[in-house]
Amino acid sequence: MFTDTNVLLLLLIFIGWGFNQIGMAFFFQAFLSNARSATIIGYIISLWTTLLAVSLNLTIFYLPKEMPTALLFYPSFNICRIFFHLTLNCGYSSCIANLSQMSPELVKCLIILFITPIIYITLGIYLYEVIPQQFGVRKHPLFFLQNIFKKRKRRSVRSKSEEEINNSSGEIKSDEELENEILKVRSIQEDKHKYPLIVENLTKIYDNGGSGSSKKVKRALNGLNLVLKNDEIFGLLGPNGAGKTTFFSMLTGIYEPSYGNAWVGGHSIKDKIGKVQQLIGYCPQFDLLWTDLSVEEHLYFYSRLKNVKSEDIQKNVNNTLKDIKLEKFRSFLVKELSGGMKRRLSLGISLVGSPSIVFLDEPTTGLDPENKRQIWEILSNCKSNKCMILTTHLMEEAEVLTDRIGIIVNGSLKCLGTQYKLKKVYGKGFKLVINFNSNLMMRPDFNTNNQINNIENEGEYLDDRLQRTQQFIKDLFPGSTLSENFKNTVIFEIPNEEFDAELLFNRIEDRKANLNINNWAISQVTLEDIFIRLTENEI
Repeated sequence: MFTDTNVLLLLLIFIGWGFNQIGMAFFFQAFLSNARSATIIGYIISLWTTLLAVSLNLTIFYLPKEMPTALLFYPSFNICRIFFHLTLNCGYSSCIANLSQMSPELVKCLIILFITPIIYITLGIYLYEVIPQQFGVRKHPLFFLQNIFKKRKRRSVRSKSEEEINNSSGEIKSDEELENEILKVRSIQEDKHKYPLIVENLTKIYDNGGSGSSKKVKRALNGLNLVLKNDEIFGLLGPNGAGKTTFFSMLTGIYEPSYGNAWVGGHSIKDKIGKVQQLIGYCPQFDLLWTDLSVEEHLYFYSRLKNVKSEDIQKNVNNTLKDIKLEKFRSFLVKELSGGMKRRLSLGISLVGSPSIVFLDEPTTGLDPENKRQIWEILSNCKSNKCMILTTHLMEEAEVLTDRIGIIVNGSLKCLGTQYKLKKVYGKGFKLVINFNSNLMMRPDFNTNNQINNIENEGEYLDDRLQRTQQFIKDLFPGSTLSENFKNTVIFEIPNEEFDAELLFNRIEDRKANLNINNWAISQVTLEDIFIRLTENEI
């Protein structure tokens, strides 16, 4: 059969079958999420359906009977029918030496062999977009018509179940800045393209099991509203599990929001996620690089992903290398780079293609102070004509880089504003730290024999000294409060309007020996103090 059958016919059969394999892969990937399922289904398709097709050819549809056309649209049945014709011709008459000897059914099979890949690839792409997947944003079943017909604007009406979930979540604490941000989001209707990012009531709810009244849900993100401008670095701070990664995942199209929406450069993350992904840059917490590719090759690859024009790629790569200070290392392989250089390359990948918004997920994690400073300098120099969202656990980094800060806890923004506003609203002026002299805390008659008795009296002694110190600070500054008390250290907060540096320095030095104070320090309330105050009762 292989030596005497027309070569062109065999070539057409194998090319058509190859296209069908690709089409089938596109189709089934919409339903598969792991390699084990793909392996099982692959064996079923390649073995069992082939055995079924051979059985149908030899029993029910033996020539001169024809196989129903509908069955031929399944590739395994079609290819088996084609080879059934070829083997019968070679076995009982003569092999098909030229195309004119083909029977009508064989011609039909060959035509369908080249039609089915188009059908399966199209169906595969369509189903992947509309069927819910583990990752990615599911599209409307008629998404392909949205550019033909103008969609009517529809107001999102919340269902009763959603309202019940909202009511059960409790009242969200807010401040004036958060209220203003919500009003600003609602006021922007037609000019969304003027802002790199607008977030409106963005919510993500996970189902933790159960059903009916016992159904458990977790609100990973709870009605977040935000507007960002160009030339701005926004610091998103919060403890682990606060919702920062979920926020990034929804904006980049990894997860679909439960409610609400966001617009990147005027494009909705629900309807235009493909365009959104062309406008964003992402620097993950851990480097995702190919060890055998060079620095320049990485930037070339991601420039193409970002649809940078071919004639502009070289210029774009050169500018990015200059921005991240890796011009001298452009030909180095990733495995030859230091940890700091790899981090700068990851940052460069997020900046390539001039994105409108850049997501920075703890970009300086694990770096030494020198490399941290270099990253900070790069970010400060590259924020023009774009906005950046920075997550970090380093308060110093947030203070140095960010123009505005939002602190998120349990999926809700607790505060929003500049560092100055946050310190003014949530800070209470100055922080006085007093360390007591530890070697004077034990009584003079303390020895091994009466150790237990003295330890029992030690609590009273510490309490007495703390009371005297607290009264002393209260006399100086009546509005002061004791915020922390641990081991040999106490911390007081003094209001701005009462603080008098000269009085404090003179009086505390006079009473230092009497109060057994080893050392003390005064400082303004820091961003870290505000962060701890807002999150300590919420985690």
